[in-house]
Amino acid sequence: MIQAIFNSLTWKLLVDAISALIGRIGWKIIVERLITRLVVAGLRKLASMTTNTLMKETVEEIVNQLLKDGLKKARE
Repeated sequence: MIQAIFNSLTWKLLVDAISALIGRIGWKIIVERLITRLVVAGLRKLASMTTNTLMKETVEEIVNQLLKDGLKKARE
């Protein structure tokens, strides 16, 4: 599970970095996207643990709030 998340984040980061090198997006945006993806992945992992009381609905509400605030990569 963690390996799959890491692989997914790595490929998305690589695509974003190539876009930044080409000049399509800035490095500040790359860092913002990476942090957003890490936070969302961590929340989803935390919600899936049976020892935690964080509900999946709460995570989806946080993701929806991030989307409303303009962080489109929160859904990935």
